[in-house]
Amino acid sequence: MALRVRSIPQRGHGTLSTAALIDLSLRNHLCLSTLRTEHGAAFHLGTIVRTMFASFFLFDAGYGDENVLIYSEVDLMLSELATSAKLDAHYSLGAHAEEPTARLLAVYDNQLQTAPLVELVAAHQRAERNFHASPEERLSIPTLIQRSKRRRTEMRRMQSTIIS
Repeated sequence: MALRVRSIPQRGHGTLSTAALIDLSLRNHLCLSTLRTEHGAAFHLGTIVRTMFASFFLFDAGYGDENVLIYSEVDLMLSELATSAKLDAHYSLGAHAEEPTARLLAVYDNQLQTAPLVELVAAHQRAERNFHASPEERLSIPTLIQRSKRRRTEMRRMQSTIIS
């Protein structure tokens, strides 16, 4: 999965305005900044989790060149945080989780700059559908990664069959 094909900005295909890009990026980075303190709330954690899923769906669509393991790493750390605090409690990222989460946000910032608006909307819609699915149907990041790997393996196999 290291080879990515869509890391060049897709101008002319309806991209985010600079103001919208800054707004989304700033929202995420302020949430991370708050989670680095003792004042983090469920809202801040939820914002980062939603961003992680949208970023993964953009990655799966071919936008971004970060290693897929960033999603597994951040998912594990955010899950630990979510399960360790009560809903009305304060949330605070451990020092070990700050750098990977910041790296994920940097990946997402790049995706905001390179992905066409239609892809951004589709990724956010997929994330929302996943969040609103019943607990039995909701897909985790590890499950999504496995599906993505299987799909890419099948595509490569089909391509090699066509070329042969």
